[in-house]
Amino acid sequence: SYLSLLVNTKDDLSLSLVLNLPERGLDHDAFTALKRAARAKHTSLLLAATSFVRRLELGGRSRAVELDNPLLRYAQGFGDLVQFLDQLVELLAAHDTEPRRACERVLTAVRLRLLRLRVMGHAVGPALDEAAEELSERLREAEVMPAVHGSASPAQPRLHAINHGTAMSGRAALALLRSLLDYEAALAGGLHGRDGGWDPVDGGGLGPLPCLALFRSGA
Repeated sequence: SYLSLLVNTKDDLSLSLVLNLPERGLDHDAFTALKRAARAKHTSLLLAATSFVRRLELGGRSRAVELDNPLLRYAQGFGDLVQFLDQLVELLAAHDTEPRRACERVLTAVRLRLLRLRVMGHAVGPALDEAAEELSERLREAEVMPAVHGSASPAQPRLHAINHGTAMSGRAALALLRSLLDYEAALAGGLHGRDGGWDPVDGGGLGPLPCLALFRSGA
C-alpha cells in the first residue's frame, strides 16, 4: 500500500490501510475527519492530508489552519505519514541511483519503518521479512518485463504519481515500481491474498483497522 501511494496518490484504499500502520495515533475519528476534508475539497485522502500538513509547515496568515479544523488534533500523526512518504519520494528520485536500486531503497525504508510492528506484537510483524524478500525478488523479475523496457516511454509514470517533476532517473524508478505493483497484483492476489497471511479486515486478531473499517462508511 505504501508503494502504491507513490504511484497513485488517489489510491484511497491503500491510504486507509497504512494511515495508522505503524501506530500514529490516527484512530476512527481521525479517519472520519480526513474523509470529510477530502470530500469537501473533492480530492483524495492522501492529497487532503498532504494539503493540511503543507499548510502547517508553511504557516503564515494566508495559509494558517483554522483553529476549529478537526484535523489539528491529529497534526502529529498526519505529519508523520506525509513526511515518511516525502522520504520515500526522495529515495525513489535519487539522481545517482539505478531504478532497481532506488526501488530497493524504498522497500528497505518501508520495512524498517514497519519493524516496530514486530516489537508491538502485531500480526504483520512475523511476515515482514518474508514480504520484503518476496517483493525484492519480484522487483528483479519486473525489471525485465516488457512493461518496463518495451514501451516507447518506459519512464512515464501514471498521471497521479507523486511529484510530476521528478528527474528522469526518478521517473524510470517510478515506472519500475508501477510494473512491480502490476506484476504483484497479477500473481495470486498479491501479498494480501496469501494463505495464512494477514487479513487487513480483521487486523490480524487485533480488531478491525480503523481506516479500513470506515473506508466505505457514510461518515
